[in-house]
Amino acid sequence: MDKIEIGCCNACKCLKTEIASRVSVNIMSAFVKMRKVIFVNNNYNDRISNLETKYIEHDTKIDILFDKLSDKEKNNHVFFDGTIYDSYSLL
Repeated sequence: MDKIEIGCCNACKCLKTEIASRVSVNIMSAFVKMRKVIFVNNNYNDRISNLETKYIEHDTKIDILFDKLSDKEKNNHVFFDGTIYDSYSLL
């Protein structure tokens, strides 16, 4: 339990009224809901960081591919109607 939760429990014990006990129960349920939200968000943060690392890896691989493709010498070809050519020779 956090310090705030303990303080809420102690306040309820000191006041000893029905309203104070209902408020204390509501506050405790709010803390439980907050813990659940934080836990779920932590899972999403882990998943997002994993996606970011995969994105960076893929981005570097794509950059390497483009570098290899741009290193080929540039060929300027003129094609006429009916010309048959090998498309792999242009890469």
